[in-house]
Order: sequence, then structure tokens, then C-alpha cells
Amino acid sequence: MSEGLVKVWDFDSGRQVFEFGGTRDLPAVTCMTFDLKGRRLITGGRDGCLKIWNFNNGQCLKTLKKDGKCREVCDCIFMKVHRNGYVMSVGRDRKIDIYSDIPEDLRHVQRPQPSWQDDLKNGHSDDILCVAQCPPSLLATSSYDGEIIVWNVVSGRIQSRIAPPPAAQYQNAEGLDSSVPSIIFLKSLKVSSATLLLSSGAAGCINVWQVLSGGKFLSSFEASRFRQKITKLAKAEEDTLLYAADRIGYIYVFDMSKFSPEHKSPRAENVWRAHTSRLSGLQIVDSDQVVLTSSTDFTVRLWSSRGQFIGTFGQSESWSTHIRSSWMHPAVPYEVLIHPLSVPAHGTFTVKTPPSEEIDPDTAGADGGELQSARLPPTSISDTDIEGD
Repeated sequence: MSEGLVKVWDFDSGRQVFEFGGTRDLPAVTCMTFDLKGRRLITGGRDGCLKIWNFNNGQCLKTLKKDGKCREVCDCIFMKVHRNGYVMSVGRDRKIDIYSDIPEDLRHVQRPQPSWQDDLKNGHSDDILCVAQCPPSLLATSSYDGEIIVWNVVSGRIQSRIAPPPAAQYQNAEGLDSSVPSIIFLKSLKVSSATLLLSSGAAGCINVWQVLSGGKFLSSFEASRFRQKITKLAKAEEDTLLYAADRIGYIYVFDMSKFSPEHKSPRAENVWRAHTSRLSGLQIVDSDQVVLTSSTDFTVRLWSSRGQFIGTFGQSESWSTHIRSSWMHPAVPYEVLIHPLSVPAHGTFTVKTPPSEEIDPDTAGADGGELQSARLPPTSISDTDIEGD
């Protein structure tokens, strides 16, 4: 969102409640999270600063920033370690910044704690794109060059360093995008003591790692039917469902309850197209059985957990999440409906495919190289479609 503008919406109707920020001295917001109680909003900015807000009235409670010149914040989390709360951020300065959460500290500007020595000496050598936590003591960070580091937040030491999997596992590996924009911890339901780390890989794949075995690579499975980079990962229903969103707006849902990395890859239980551009946000609200999506197309949308379109925030018609007749379903967003990569599954389409794996969603259908007769999924797949596989 440009100019540091934050909009607050009524979740149950799609109506805007109010907005704050948006002044010339506030840079674009690049990421956001809440504290553990959901009372304070934490935003990261392109200027390298974080701000803590009372989002009920738009008051900025505190600014978190380093001394000297700051670089863009790419991701941030709020994490509790023992009884203490911390705001942790990562970004283009290639370090983890840690700020103690001390509500009684009334200073308007707060500086970070001293960096971990392991981070200073052995940390990332490229921009850090994502941070994920696995309470009570694990933290993972991923960077543009494909490296993932798992940290022990109590000791500040590196627990495991994970390099990208061999390029040989990918077809047409030359020129593949090795960046890791999304990582997520997942408890293995097949092995109760195992903790898995899933990361977005090249060519639309999701890589699976064993966290407590020195970052052992277990397997990789294809998540995007168009071999597009997975930009966001989210989990639901006590780690049984995995949601993966790719750079052309498709969302894939995988049942992980029976997933065993050494054996069969998980199958997509459902897939739909939420946007025509890259997803910048993906949030699952288990209590309401809905999915929130945001995109670089400047829209934020609400879906049922099965991919039924509820609405776009700010649209003229309001909705109620509890009244299905108020949803936009069975309609889909107009730009999704008419986009060439959203044709029905029974159709075929010839699109440009540069050797680097990428289909440009803005130029798909132009003359040039071809992906022969690619079968494209519909904007949403029904239960009967899945059962018929």
C-alpha cells in the first residue's frame, strides 16, 4: 500500500471503517503483523522502520528503528520467548533486528537489541525475504539467494543452515528463480515428534525439510500447475491443510494429514484463482472458515475455505460471512473471469513460456514461444471434479 496508508475494514460486511497514515512523511508499508493479543498492529516500511499502532484510533504508539541509515523491511513477526515478547524484523540489511516489547516503556523511538553474534558473523549474505516462527524456541529466515537458516532464539545460535536443493531435480533448471519468498513450519502428523519446514522452491515446487535433523532435505512436490513461483504459504485446521498461492494468483489446497515426505506427494484437494497478479498476503481464519487474500493488483478479497468468492473489500455490495446468499459466489472477480489463464479446464491454450519457468500474466497469449496444449484449471474446482480424478 502506497504512502503508508492503513485501511481498517469490517470483516463481516466488507465495509471500510476508517483509515490512518497516508501522510507524505510515511513510506509505503511492506509488511504487518499483530501482537499476541491482537490489540496492536505492527507495520514495517520501505524506510526500514517499524511502527506500533493502536489500530482502533490510528494512534502511532512507538517507532522501532536502528541508528543510522535503514533499509527496507521485508517481513516481521511478534514472538514470545519465555515470558517476554519481541518484535523481530528482517529485510534488505540482511540481519535480524530484535526489539523488546515493553509496554511500560514510554519512549516514542526504540532501538533494537544488539545483534546475535552468529547473525553478524555467519548470517545471510543476501536480502532476507521472510521470517517464520516455531514456538517456543525456533525461528527460520529465508533469503533471495535461496538460503534458509534455522535459529535458536534462546541462544541466538544457528541450529541449521539449509542450502537450496540441487538444481538437477528441476527440468530446464537454467535461469530458475532460487529466491525463497515464503517459509512455514508444519508439525508432521505421521511422526508426532517431527517438525517440518516447508519453503517455496523453483518451478512452482514446495520443498520439505526436517528441522531437527540438521536441516535434512526430505522431498519436493509440484504445487503450481503452471510451474509458477509460490509466493505465500499458510496453514489451517491444526496443520492438516496447507494453502499455497502462486505468482499468477492461483491458490492450491493440500491435505497434509496423511503426508509422508518419503512417499507419495500430497494432492491438491482444491484450487481456484483469486487474483490475476502475485499474492502478497494469504491468511486463514479457521474460526470463520474463510480465506483472506491480498495482491499486487491492489485488491483484498475474502473467500470461503473451499474457494467460494465472498467479495472484494470496498465493493458496493456488502456481505455477511454467515449468510451465503450475500456472497458473490457463484460469480468470480471479473478480471479473473476474462483473463486468458483462467479458461475452463476443458479448454486448451497456448502461452509464452520463457526458459526460466515464468509465464508473464500480463503478456500471456502473445505470440512467441509455446507451452503446448497446457490444460488449465478453472477458476474454482468443484467436489465432483476432484472425485472424478
